[in-house]
Amino acid sequence: MAVFRVERNKGYTVMSNHHLRNKELSLKAKGLLSQTLSLPEDWDYTLKGLSLINREKIDAIREAIKELERAGYIVRSRGATRKDAFDKQISNMKKRISAIVKEYKFDFVQAFYKELNAAEKGNRDYKAARTEREKIYGDKTADSMGIRDGLRSVYKQ
Repeated sequence: MAVFRVERNKGYTVMSNHHLRNKELSLKAKGLLSQTLSLPEDWDYTLKGLSLINREKIDAIREAIKELERAGYIVRSRGATRKDAFDKQISNMKKRISAIVKEYKFDFVQAFYKELNAAEKGNRDYKAARTEREKIYGDKTADSMGIRDGLRSVYKQ
């Protein structure tokens, strides 16, 4: 499958992959959380508001929200206003993402994403070099070379 990489200036959402790689979450919960992270701050984050932009009905969205609550990704509160509840929910999501970033010993989300993007590029470069090496020399050298050695050889070029 082809992967398209584009400059992310407008119309894109940068988020942690943590929830996307969590095998305990259903695909529906992962998608709903990703969608909520992509919506503007003044969005109507009620079940009805979310159901208006999805094919699923309120009951299905309610179940996904409950799943995200149980997993600690969302904290709902019945505040004085919807905006207060929304602000608290966004704050909790940001805290959760910040905790994930700090878990990997980064001070800022931007530094985490910069390092993540560099690592992903290094991994792509290594895989391309390994594929090229396998074409030329066969599988023997690829099996005897460790990941670290492979990355070193890519960056020496």
